[in-house]
Amino acid sequence: MENDYQYVVLPLRPTKSKAIFTDEFDKYGGCVLDAPVNIGATPIHRLKNRMLTVLKYVQEISCEIVHINGTTADILLYCWLIKRTFPGVKVVVHCHGDSVDPPHKGLKLFVHRMMKNIGLHKPDYCLGCSERAITWMFSSNILNKCPHKVVYCGIEADAFKFSIENRKKVRKELECPEGTLLIGTVGRMSSQKNPMFILDILNQLKINKIKYKFLWIGTGALEEAVKKRATDLKIEDNIIFYGVCNNTSLMYSAMDVFILPSLYEGNPIVGFEAQASGLPCFFSDNIVKEAQATDYVYFLPIENTADIWAKSIETCALNYHREDAKKKIIEAGQNSKECAEKMMKIYKFVEESR
Repeated sequence: MENDYQYVVLPLRPTKSKAIFTDEFDKYGGCVLDAPVNIGATPIHRLKNRMLTVLKYVQEISCEIVHINGTTADILLYCWLIKRTFPGVKVVVHCHGDSVDPPHKGLKLFVHRMMKNIGLHKPDYCLGCSERAITWMFSSNILNKCPHKVVYCGIEADAFKFSIENRKKVRKELECPEGTLLIGTVGRMSSQKNPMFILDILNQLKINKIKYKFLWIGTGALEEAVKKRATDLKIEDNIIFYGVCNNTSLMYSAMDVFILPSLYEGNPIVGFEAQASGLPCFFSDNIVKEAQATDYVYFLPIENTADIWAKSIETCALNYHREDAKKKIIEAGQNSKECAEKMMKIYKFVEESR
């Protein structure tokens, strides 16, 4: 992070614990606000309170540029509100998704499309983590008038480099000896991540008599349902429900294969982390092809294809030799340093266009 700007983050969704980036952010002179953004009896009341909170801090901090991150077009309301209240403030909107989760998926899609096309106020710069994310968030009318660009979130490639020492340490902790195939995933247990299909894959591996363990990093609303179905399938002993992990780089070194059979993704950061560790990765074919940085990424369909996933994982694990993937990550434009430099140039452009 450069010191040309003072950075302040205002989370608009409540979190159960401190964000993992907070300490690092503070170290570089940034500030993460802890504001009461979830007050209100109904979604409308909560939205109103969030908007008032945003306006309050934009005024108090004397913001020159507001960078809004989100996944659905309701965040364009904040853009409109800020531009209407503070005409001199520049607004950058960055989309990190390309669909919505249940419940009320139909209603969410309706609101998203309405807000996308209503054209309240165009941002000063439109960003997306992929081309598909850009067209999901912004109407063609806005894109014809507003500068836009794909800016990846980026990872620190060196931090995820494969380590034999970390592999031995973590596999010992997990009681997973060499010779046992360790498959893993990282993410919330939500419908987006397709956890029940993951269980189908694991069940098929058991049917195929593969000696494996599955490392499941993350928690979520579907956790209890996932654990119950794992028990029903009698595969619970093959699954390590690790929960929240603040240092996933160690875990990738322990894995042999990484899977992400999501229903949708903007452009998954965890996929690049896994690739940076030299892992073969199996992604849903719903995920954007921009998610591929190395030669060992395989896009597979997710409709009744657990047997295909299981066989592909088995075949790959038998024939794969781990390689250093840092160069590939950099070539794919996914290294955090280059992404940060691109973002700084956009801030400069927006600032100078006053």
